[in-house]
Amino acid sequence: MKSFKDFIAGVAAATELYNRASESGSFVESVCLGASLVDAMLRIGIVLQKQIDERTRDVPLELVFQGPEDKPISERDIYRRALAASVINESAFTQLQALYDERNRVIHRYIITRITTSEVLDIAIRYQHMIEALTKRLWEIEERQIRENVGITVRGPALEGKEGRRFLEEFADDKHTPALAKLLRGRKHVHRD
Repeated sequence: MKSFKDFIAGVAAATELYNRASESGSFVESVCLGASLVDAMLRIGIVLQKQIDERTRDVPLELVFQGPEDKPISERDIYRRALAASVINESAFTQLQALYDERNRVIHRYIITRITTSEVLDIAIRYQHMIEALTKRLWEIEERQIRENVGITVRGPALEGKEGRRFLEEFADDKHTPALAKLLRGRKHVHRD
């Protein structure tokens, strides 16, 4: 379960950085982190759905941890697995494929193509919409786990506002490291020479 805890810490840290990038208008960073969050959310959905299907609490290690010698599972493979597990539908799958291609334009070809910063903003917004849709879908799967009393999801108090942000920050601290987390939350930019 340590690997899953580390995975959740990574999701929390990426969420915090994504929100920070979105708020500050860092569109390229928003696209990068949006893609990471989408991948993580799909992995969570696959785990939760697998738990329902197999009536288990097991978390497949290969979905939440990749060691130096482990064969990576590509984003496109995660999309296919999510579709096969009914975490997403065909329409979402098609949108994800297109977003993947657009993300690659931003990351690898921003300088050498005529892609504009305005287009990057549009791609970032599309990632935001996908994250919102996946959040809703994960809630549906979690509700099913609770209803059927299967898997790792349990009903607890809703964490919102300051309490929710503090909970997220506590998870993210290990990924950021405490000193960097403090700087990030102070909205100070950290530059390394």
